[in-house]
Amino acid sequence: MGSRFRVTVDKPPQSEELLPEVRHRIVIMSGKGGVGKSLLSSYLAVALAKRGYRVGVLDVDFHGPSVPIFLGLEGRKPSVSLDGIEPVEGPLGVRVMSLGFLTDDETPIIWRGPLKTGAIVQLLTQVRWGEQDFLIIDLPPGTGDEPLTVAQRVRVDGAIIVTTPSKVVGRVVVRAVNFARHVGLKVLGLVENMSYFYCPESGRVYSIFGDSTSDYISQKYGIPIIAKIPIDPELPGYVSRGLIYILEKPDTPLAEAFEGIATFIENWVNQVNPSISSETH
Repeated sequence: MGSRFRVTVDKPPQSEELLPEVRHRIVIMSGKGGVGKSLLSSYLAVALAKRGYRVGVLDVDFHGPSVPIFLGLEGRKPSVSLDGIEPVEGPLGVRVMSLGFLTDDETPIIWRGPLKTGAIVQLLTQVRWGEQDFLIIDLPPGTGDEPLTVAQRVRVDGAIIVTTPSKVVGRVVVRAVNFARHVGLKVLGLVENMSYFYCPESGRVYSIFGDSTSDYISQKYGIPIIAKIPIDPELPGYVSRGLIYILEKPDTPLAEAFEGIATFIENWVNQVNPSISSETH
């Protein structure tokens, strides 16, 4: 009874390169739900597009697709033809594909693993992304079918792992770190969402969720902390009106945090592919 249960996951051979027109593929993941992966995916895409990059967002969180909400695209539908599926164009030209465009808000997606895998492969092969500098892939919580399918089918350049200061979340997020390493995903860094509460009226900050656990994870696993994103009470109001908060309020700590994440990604790209910036701008 002392032995550990272990599952070995092998990366299957790829007969063809998926997403050949996309230069960099970044997955946003976490072991825990409700930590802000979709917010990060959406606003990072906008922050990169603001710098002149061509960006797409693929939302594979089938059971809780939120990217259309954060990008103000509720009610929009992608066009479908014999040539494939055309993504919905969002703010600053960001191209977006999500199951949220194809279902209504009240219909649950009741799918087993094979159906999820097939849907992901279809989105990867039939959506006409065009030439993109970045594709941000918003993964659902956990380490199950969707993250595993993306890790096996796509050449992912790096993963950003989202956490919060909560000790409970931190313990689960560690599993995502180990999952990424086990399937060969390079972890670019951690983003701690809801890191502190920012009061717009007084400018004071409060650590309402206690001491950060991301510092411990960063030190233990040698992963940099990319940014710590504050709670801003004004954000929900802008989201509910279909507005992009970081474009409307660029001088807030929340917007500045996303600018910092975009700078981190830009610096990383310049290390792995210095030509991308000069060709795009």
